[in-house]
Amino acid sequence: YSEAQAAAAEFMRLAPDNPTARRQLAAAYSVSGDVEAARQLVQEYLQLEPDHSADHIRGRLPARNTATVEAFIDALCNAGLPR
Repeated sequence: YSEAQAAAAEFMRLAPDNPTARRQLAAAYSVSGDVEAARQLVQEYLQLEPDHSADHIRGRLPARNTATVEAFIDALCNAGLPR
């Protein structure tokens, strides 16, 4: 997940107001065990997208593998994203 963290951190650097960048980095931190950093990023994400939840994200991600989508959502929920 270190490569995912690096890519998402670069995405955040290039697009600091993009909520997706925070969401991606939060998931990478959550899965790798840095829950505190993930929680902070989820809070920032929710400030940018206050109505978002797991249900909002589900079905909107461009992934063919539903297990991958659910793992991503679980990582975000473990960091504080509402279900």
